[in-house]
Amino acid sequence: MTYKLLPSHWTERIKHWSKLQPPLVPSIDTQIKIKDLVGTNTENVLLLGVTRQLAELFPNLTAIDRQPEIIEHLWIGDTDTRKAIEDNWLTYPFKINSYSAIIGDGSINMVEYPINVSTMFYRCEQILCDGGVFAVKFFTRPMKPITKDDLMNVIEGHIKINPCAFNRMIVAYNAEITGTPSVPNKSILETLELLVTDVDKLIENTGWDKDFYLARYESYRKSQLVTNIPNREELLKLAPKYSYFVESEGYDYSENTPILTFTK
Repeated sequence: MTYKLLPSHWTERIKHWSKLQPPLVPSIDTQIKIKDLVGTNTENVLLLGVTRQLAELFPNLTAIDRQPEIIEHLWIGDTDTRKAIEDNWLTYPFKINSYSAIIGDGSINMVEYPINVSTMFYRCEQILCDGGVFAVKFFTRPMKPITKDDLMNVIEGHIKINPCAFNRMIVAYNAEITGTPSVPNKSILETLELLVTDVDKLIENTGWDKDFYLARYESYRKSQLVTNIPNREELLKLAPKYSYFVESEGYDYSENTPILTFTK
């Protein structure tokens, strides 16, 4: 590999992975819908990332992730027909017309908007077989912007949502106030430190797990990675023209985490 890994939050986050909730892990609803969209196109599935819940859906699967610690700790394990590759989605020498389906959970939110998102869509079209299916869940900004009042309603306990959904609200809020879909992960912590003056009161108001909350956000402090959170219109401008959204349902913030899909 010739790519350079930037300092990230993943190493610390792994320690609390079992406590993650949708939308930061795929719900049962998401798993069912991705499996239904793939349909019979199961001969050679490509997973962007190593998301366990999606890897378990398809026996003939290749997963690719550039973070070695993620593969080490979260990959379900290689078999004769299922394997993980440590490499970069943007540079790995995929074979053209080689995959029957491409799946993922928030995967393409991890690459730079707009240039690398556009590149990923192009690469996915190239490496899908004719009739192959793309089905990836995205985190999106709502068309009605998230405001500081929306965040404070959660912090003060007026609105009850899980901490993982709140995390996506902060990312969407930061994107709105900076005017760009690209949000440095460390800015998530900076926003929280401005809004939350009493962590114990926050935990009392929300009912969240304090250790999980503190560990999760502290992990962003040294991160140099960026999360990209375009709205649906911004995504569709870059996606293949025959793309459309399938709605996610049944969990906090699901209305802003649709599955984008197309068939080549």
